[in-house]
Amino acid sequence: MKHFEGIIYGYPRPNGSICYVGQVQSLNLGKRHKNHLTDNLGIDKYLRSLEAPPEPIELMRIVNVARKDLIDDLSYWETVLMFKHHTLITWFPNDGGFNRSIPQSTDHSVLGSIGGPIGGRTNAINKTGVCGRSPEKMSADGRKYGRIGGRACVKNKTGLFGMTAEQKIAACRKGGFIAGPIAGRKAVECGRIQALGHRMAEINRKNNTGIFAPGMAAKGGKIQGPIQGRKNRENGQMAALGKKYGDVYGRIQGPITGRHNVESGHLARICTFETRAKGGRKSGRQNVENGQLARLRTPEHQAAAGHIGGSISIRKHKENGTGLFAPGIAASRGAKGGHLRWHVSRGIIKSTCPLCCSAK
Repeated sequence: MKHFEGIIYGYPRPNGSICYVGQVQSLNLGKRHKNHLTDNLGIDKYLRSLEAPPEPIELMRIVNVARKDLIDDLSYWETVLMFKHHTLITWFPNDGGFNRSIPQSTDHSVLGSIGGPIGGRTNAINKTGVCGRSPEKMSADGRKYGRIGGRACVKNKTGLFGMTAEQKIAACRKGGFIAGPIAGRKAVECGRIQALGHRMAEINRKNNTGIFAPGMAAKGGKIQGPIQGRKNRENGQMAALGKKYGDVYGRIQGPITGRHNVESGHLARICTFETRAKGGRKSGRQNVENGQLARLRTPEHQAAAGHIGGSISIRKHKENGTGLFAPGIAASRGAKGGHLRWHVSRGIIKSTCPLCCSAK
């Protein structure tokens, strides 16, 4: 299989340190050295100024099956060695190096991918660049250069101000997916969400807006009430609350619900003869089983119940023509009463009285 080779070389100083790093996409390092002695680069002039120019030394040999990959690898490692030996003038101006630029530096994406990790590690180690600034300094710089960049974007119609409406929506959506969960978690942890909630609640309560708007509570209850009620019934929440607070809730809410049912006509709609009879039988059986009826059976209670029951019974018999008010009952009882008073009590037998005749 065909493959490609390249060499990364360096020129040493008299003290042995490297002052220049270069690459050659072949193994002919001697030819490359001859070119340095005739060209006009900084390293070339430096070599010619010496009585005995040093020979280049091989720092690294790279082999790859594709020429493009070989070029990329050579550029990457040449840059790494530039930073290692401090030969890049723009980064190390006082170290006597002769490299003026990074390989393939016209491609900014390549430049960033190569130099970024190297510069970042250097800054982190030496506490320089962004790693040497305080949080306050970084905030101040961010505001300063943010305003400068913002004005430039507005003027040149670039960045956010050069995007179409569709591009802005897509960018916002992408940013929301990435930063939304992070910002939301931070807002909850620092209490900002709770503070905003309390603030909005106070504003809505004061202005009668939002959930405090007239009719909004009733509307929300009609929509959410059946849904939440069904969920509470299915997950057992309603049954648990009934066991724990049933008696207290009944004493408080019972009269309120009863009055509302009477005023709204709901009780009249469901109060038929059949439902009342069924409810009476059920209540009576429950009162017997739980001892309520036994507790109520005092002499006073029974006397009062007798008066009430007697009055009701007489009224119904009179309305229906039954009992004492049945046809003929009143006359027969009146004749017998008169016979007992006027005849029997006085010891008189009258021939015209049927009861006196029947007693013989």
